[in-house]
Amino acid sequence: MPAEGAAIVLHAMAGPDGQDFSVTDIPVSWDAGLDLGSLSLGYLARAFEAEEDAEYRAHHTRILGLLRNRWPQLRPVELPASDLNFFIEYVERAAGFHEFLQEGLDAQLVRPGHGTELRVNHLVPAVEYLQANRARQRLMEQTHEALKDIDVVVSPYGVWWDPNRSLNPLTSLTGHPVVAVPTGLRSNGQPLAVILGGQLYREGELLAVAQYLLESSGFHEMRPPLFV
Repeated sequence: MPAEGAAIVLHAMAGPDGQDFSVTDIPVSWDAGLDLGSLSLGYLARAFEAEEDAEYRAHHTRILGLLRNRWPQLRPVELPASDLNFFIEYVERAAGFHEFLQEGLDAQLVRPGHGTELRVNHLVPAVEYLQANRARQRLMEQTHEALKDIDVVVSPYGVWWDPNRSLNPLTSLTGHPVVAVPTGLRSNGQPLAVILGGQLYREGELLAVAQYLLESSGFHEMRPPLFV
């Protein structure tokens, strides 16, 4: 799906539904005529440098080159790292699936151990959960400061559980929007990709850069062998 298509879907999904009162009514804007040159881009230099797989490294070099063609001032970015994600996420999962567990429905799960993981997190002290969320607030402030001059930041795709090599553990806590952009194929046919992260409530800028990468990498023209 082109990035424009993702913008349409996001526009339909975004906003309050009258049931979750924490959701703000902020519209999703997509400007097809956005001047990409007006955006400031950064990349997680240490994350790209840490890649050991030769095929991934070659892919990353190519993608960063495509970005520098459009944004010569592509800037290295350092973001705060945290391993809070799983702690907070699993406690919240345990609360959300409380009735599910009480009724013994976890016995039907494909991964049986998942029910045990959820039950274990019923034992987390409330004090520790509150302290973790105070640390989360500081993490949000640090991320805002690190990205104050950056509109979009790019990171490698994958290793999502490592806070030093992926945006996912961080943005899961801060709420910053991200999009995975397929940009090539490995020799075995497996997709290659990068992750783009953007500013809060500015998904349009993020998707505009995603569209540029899709087009410049040529991925949008690739077809599976049976569909060529």
